[in-house]
Amino acid sequence: MTNIACGNAAKQLQNGSDYLTEQVRLYAMTGQSKYMDAYFEEAETKQSREKALDILKRYFDGTETQTARIKERVFLKMQTRHSIM
Repeated sequence: MTNIACGNAAKQLQNGSDYLTEQVRLYAMTGQSKYMDAYFEEAETKQSREKALDILKRYFDGTETQTARIKERVFLKMQTRHSIM
């Protein structure tokens, strides 16, 4: 069961990241605010990536892998807030 849960969480993490990338790309191409709104809705409210990382944390808490994920998570949040504005 652990492998399945981790696999699903990894896929959720990937999908969330892909979605954010797509919204930024579409906003850059069209200038339509609906894409920026969708980006921030995902990044700040739905938080698919963060939820996936929380699931993975249950299995890898305290390991080097988890520590790297937490650092990545903090970095991405900081980068998102500063680069979009």
